[in-house]
Amino acid sequence: TQENLKTVTEMTEASALAKARALAALIAADPAILDAPDRLEAVRRDLDVDQIHISDSRGILVASRPTNDSAGKPYRGFDMASAEQPAEFMPALKDPNFALVQPPSISGVGEYFQYAGVARRDIPGIVQIGYRPTRLAEAQALADVDNIAEAFRIGTHGRLQIIHHRAGESRT
Repeated sequence: TQENLKTVTEMTEASALAKARALAALIAADPAILDAPDRLEAVRRDLDVDQIHISDSRGILVASRPTNDSAGKPYRGFDMASAEQPAEFMPALKDPNFALVQPPSISGVGEYFQYAGVARRDIPGIVQIGYRPTRLAEAQALADVDNIAEAFRIGTHGRLQIIHHRAGESRT
């Protein structure tokens, strides 16, 4: 189950990076998309992600979809260096080969998200996609050995049972 979970996680991360790279390529081909909210929203939907954020060369967001966080605060103008989670993407400003997929965490605006980001291709900057990690969480639950063992049958009447041993407990 751990190998299956590792494979699912790797596939999810590869997909997230592919989406961030595709967005970076679209922006490089047509930077005017950053000033076209309807087009940017269509791209967000096509990529099947919850958020997209693009920064300038200082790490300040210049375009985002959606435009506001869940509390209604605008993403545009947000400084990626201002919080620990988004600051991990700041090396993209100097490294054109930068790519990062973070584990699910609390975002800079307090939401549980998973982010992937790459360096912009047209100018120094950050291209980031974000999504609620519900699909990964579902895969993790399916791969949990306790859930698998519950349904695993041996013969006609046998069952697999997993017993967790905690340090300091005696075994009988």
